[in-house]
Amino acid sequence: LQFAACAEMAIYSCPPQPPSSFSATKLRVSNEKIHLTKSSSGDLCSLVRMRGNTTLTGIGRSYDGNDWESVAGEFNTLDFECEANICSVRIPPPNGDEEILLTAFPHYSVSSREEVARFLEQTSFGPTISDLDSWNHNTTDLPRSFADWIHRQMHDIIPTSHREYLRARMNTGVYPNATIAHALHPCEKHSRWRKYAYTPMDRFMDIDVTETRYGNASAFAFTTNGQLRTVVVDGVNFFRDRKYQLVPGRYKFCRLKLDRPTVVRGRFWLVHPLDNSCLQVRKGIPPVFFTNTEAQPRIIVPLPRLKRKHGLMPINNRPDDDDLILMRHLRHDVCSFIPFDNGVENVVFGVLPTGEYLQYDPQFVIKENTPNNPLSDGGGLLEQTSKGGIKCSNVPRSFLNEKQCVLSYDTSACSTEKISDTVLQVNHTTVQTLYELTGRYVYVVDGLRVEEGIVSSPCTPGTFSRWIPGPNTACTSNLQKTTTTILTDLISSSLDGNQYMRDIYFEDSGTQCAAADRAIVGMKISINGACWEHVHPQAFNVYDMTYWTLQDTHPGNIGKSFPNPIQRFASEKNTVLVFPRWHEMERWTSNHEYFDYVARLGDEVTFRDLPDTLRISSVAEKFGAMGTISKGEATLVCGSPGEIANDPLLGDGFDVASEANLFYRLHYQRQQKKTVWSMIALKAPDQLRQRMAWCLSQLFAVSPTSSSSPQSSESFLVYYDIFVRNAFGNFRDVLREVAYSPVMGEMLSYANSKSMEFGVEKQKRFFYPDENFAREVMQLFTIGLVQLNMDGTQIFDSLGNNIPTYDADDIRSFARAWTAFRFSPGRGNIETDLINGRSMVDPMELVPQWRDRYPKTDLNGGFIGDRYPLCIDIPERAFLKKGARYRLIASSASPELQADDPQDWIGDETIKRVVLNSTSSNLYLSLCNASKIGDECNFASEVVLSSDKTCNGMECSLDTIRVVKVGTYNIFYEYIRPPCVELSFYDDGKAVATFTRKKNVCVHPKIVAAQPTCCAGIKSMFPTAKYNGELVTFQTASNRCIDNAGTTCNFVRATSGSDDPLFTRNSRGDLYWTDASCQIQVKVNEDGHVAIVHDFENNAIGQNIKNNKRWALSENTRMYFGVKWSNGDYPNVSDTCNGCQLIDGGCLCNTRVFEESVFSSMPTLEQVLSELHIGSLDPKSYGEGVYSQSTKSTPDLVVHYISNEFDIHTVFEVKFHGIVYYLKNMRSTVQLKTINGAGTSYIFRNPPNFMSLGKNHGRDAFYETEAVLDQYF
Repeated sequence: LQFAACAEMAIYSCPPQPPSSFSATKLRVSNEKIHLTKSSSGDLCSLVRMRGNTTLTGIGRSYDGNDWESVAGEFNTLDFECEANICSVRIPPPNGDEEILLTAFPHYSVSSREEVARFLEQTSFGPTISDLDSWNHNTTDLPRSFADWIHRQMHDIIPTSHREYLRARMNTGVYPNATIAHALHPCEKHSRWRKYAYTPMDRFMDIDVTETRYGNASAFAFTTNGQLRTVVVDGVNFFRDRKYQLVPGRYKFCRLKLDRPTVVRGRFWLVHPLDNSCLQVRKGIPPVFFTNTEAQPRIIVPLPRLKRKHGLMPINNRPDDDDLILMRHLRHDVCSFIPFDNGVENVVFGVLPTGEYLQYDPQFVIKENTPNNPLSDGGGLLEQTSKGGIKCSNVPRSFLNEKQCVLSYDTSACSTEKISDTVLQVNHTTVQTLYELTGRYVYVVDGLRVEEGIVSSPCTPGTFSRWIPGPNTACTSNLQKTTTTILTDLISSSLDGNQYMRDIYFEDSGTQCAAADRAIVGMKISINGACWEHVHPQAFNVYDMTYWTLQDTHPGNIGKSFPNPIQRFASEKNTVLVFPRWHEMERWTSNHEYFDYVARLGDEVTFRDLPDTLRISSVAEKFGAMGTISKGEATLVCGSPGEIANDPLLGDGFDVASEANLFYRLHYQRQQKKTVWSMIALKAPDQLRQRMAWCLSQLFAVSPTSSSSPQSSESFLVYYDIFVRNAFGNFRDVLREVAYSPVMGEMLSYANSKSMEFGVEKQKRFFYPDENFAREVMQLFTIGLVQLNMDGTQIFDSLGNNIPTYDADDIRSFARAWTAFRFSPGRGNIETDLINGRSMVDPMELVPQWRDRYPKTDLNGGFIGDRYPLCIDIPERAFLKKGARYRLIASSASPELQADDPQDWIGDETIKRVVLNSTSSNLYLSLCNASKIGDECNFASEVVLSSDKTCNGMECSLDTIRVVKVGTYNIFYEYIRPPCVELSFYDDGKAVATFTRKKNVCVHPKIVAAQPTCCAGIKSMFPTAKYNGELVTFQTASNRCIDNAGTTCNFVRATSGSDDPLFTRNSRGDLYWTDASCQIQVKVNEDGHVAIVHDFENNAIGQNIKNNKRWALSENTRMYFGVKWSNGDYPNVSDTCNGCQLIDGGCLCNTRVFEESVFSSMPTLEQVLSELHIGSLDPKSYGEGVYSQSTKSTPDLVVHYISNEFDIHTVFEVKFHGIVYYLKNMRSTVQLKTINGAGTSYIFRNPPNFMSLGKNHGRDAFYETEAVLDQYF
């Protein structure tokens, strides 16, 4: 080491390049900056810390004359400042045995073979000798050779799917009651046969041993489940322990292992009936043997010879293999008498020409069901022949397969479960039925005690309390009069319709109970002859409590052998589980979160909202919630990427995780995914793709330990294939697939996350949406913690601090956007979730009723939905415009992405539909898609109109359509409206309401939001809809009334003497236009977040409908979201709300909306992008001549006029980051007004929103999710 001299400003240069090893200069380092010259061209100079003369840690480097830069590791945040040929940096002084060195490394000459090896180490999982030998090392242009290799890897080599590798080798035994696949018939080609009598499938069965004859000698017949399995001749030497002999009796399995062959495949232990000793069988699993025995099997199939091309061949090509595969179909008469039952119920034996016996070994047969080749019947024939034992295999439609789905006219075709809003009455009969149909332990919970510290007082502000009525015989109370009056009013005025209980909400502010009563629990109040008692807030809730029946979960049963007490209630046909009085309530408090909540006893719950564990086909069928397709009608069948068939010739491979082998070979099953990954990493030809997939998988990491089915292989390999499939694609596509993945949904717990509104209105409890994924998708998957420049360096504010990319408010806002994801239902042909029976393979579904429906702030100071067009700006009859999208829904007339039709519409001929005329409708011609006019239709999975279509007949009088029937074909398409947003606040709103007026919503009159109906009087209504479920604007509804000699009105309750199905057959949740005015109010909390409140006028005869609205739109709402206040000022509770009304912890204010143009002259591109937030459709979509292009347009900024001036209708066309935006020259702001109507200085921008506050549409939840994904880019 050379010692560097100290100077006033020491400048260190890289030491000369040595011929071998390396050279170094030791630096003196203090707290001052050190100064380094840049390296010379072609040289590498490194700054390192050496500890103990052995350990080197990189600090920085300069190479090939470039600036000094930090390197990965503990010094990666050092900032090198470079000017001319000198760079300066401040590094921590060394400690103890540490030294700071400036090092130079020698030049090495690298051979062509070494260059290739280095290249492959970086682009693959490592080169093999054959890889290196196959490369042309004589080429003088290695970079071109490398580029060609990369091109071939990216474009010429078929991707190696991990799921396909697994499924091709899924050759494992069928287990009893398996629901995912069937077995081959014993006489079919590739059926499996074995020489040994028992497998792990039999481990839960008993073996009955009886005496029989073998020639003239005694022997022992082994019978299981009433069927003969084999005969054992030598009972004396049967066990390894010579103290025991085989005697007649009932034996139980102790252990059975197939993974270490002995004389006959596998090891075998039985529990001896004499003293219950677990004894190993000396020669392993008994062979199948009946030669010259008295006992003979019932079904014997003559088999061909061994080791013949068309006979029986050993599995895995081992000559001593005890597992054999049949290489041709058998045509014996006995084959027709063998029933199809998966080979489990009836044991089948075969006999070789040599007289040797074999047993049929049923193995899973999984079918090909890919997007390009879906099962033609969706697996329906198998579902029928197995009498529902094997589930339908039709894959739910998603963005992964929707363009490849095809129509099937197969009479046995099955469809994915179409779940309606069918309502279940939650009573004791329903609870018992759920247990019987699902095997899940569903109970009404009673016996929960009201204890201080466990249960809050009903007088606690901002909480719900539960009350049950009882006899008024002993209803004494020492409550103060103030308390009694307040609680009596809350109970009496409650809209809770449950017959057994009422849940009431005590406001955050306003009236308070008497001070002496504010901590009391369990109080009683006499009201109208009934005694209302305060009870535990979860008393008489219904839960699926199966979790407590699993091994080592119930606190009182851990490590115990006595029967599980949770199972006992159901076995005794009890629907009520009484929490024992001797148990501490803490046991319930700390464990009830593990149970799936169903509803309260006495509630109504839709089938859609049941927990995954109960939302199965048998329950749907029982309660009429499953849509059906009549035989002979068309069904849409879809496939799944990588869902190939297994290949029996590949021999023993991988187990199939199913309900029946839940606890078998768990360690082996958990290793399968590792085995698949390792084999592909070592052997796959698409090495660059696999290396890239591995890198992506490290970003989006998931863990089997967080899964309810850690032994499942297929679900995790499907997840990994996301990265294989998109390795050379778009990162946004990766993120979307990850976001919809059930594996990620379970890992980060946002699957089944619901809005607070759903919790309060459906479950009478407050909860916040899960924040896990909302946080991790930003922190780990996309934008990170701090803002960065395009070169990856950090951005700092004026004080030198880094700038966070998000904060806690952003997490809460995005958590609301990640609600509504639900696991797809379980199906056949795939591994199932072993605990819950759901699909962990197919993308999650969106349940719009679970989605938070309120505005959400974005990451840039705006809102999710900025730059999207307004729904009120969609042109008239957009369903006939160029670009209109139609989605095939086959013979089902119920839409999939819009609000559901009532279940009883299915198959009802009286329901009026939009039927396209085959001779005069241009839309018919586009959807029919025939080769030429008059030919049969060729229905596509999706149709996008290539040009505007003129309307025909009924089409000309509609604002929109939901579903259309294609002429005389029983085929339907659903119209998918383009993405758009509604502004949350508006003046001159109109009330829309249900028949009963219990749910009023204030709606913008230009929105296509409700059904038209007219009044001949305030109570007499008649329909004017053109088809059932038609939605129109208020103007269309008014015009229909004029045309039919009626008027719009603020009706009381829907009554009509008409039996017109347009009126009588609609859903009770449908909304109808009234002429009642309404206003949008705002409620502001102490943080400046706002919530929407709808205020209505009462009708003409004084019916009080003002309060008939959802909790989320009432004065008590907590559905707050962020806004950006002008000047940062807003009304505050601490200042008595500054003229607004103080109510329930917030300030309730009236509003006024101002809409104005932003620019009156030509702006710059930067001004347009920063100041315009409301989007527009392409001006061409409004028709010829409506818009004209301004002469002031520039290549980057095109202006579209209507009136040759800048007004709110002007549209700016800009291109930003490769995306074309159409932005409307309009600003919409909300001014707060006092309750008395006076204006205030409180103003915020009117937030856009995808989700309607009226009907829920899956389409809008999907559009909002797409907009959320765009936020991360």
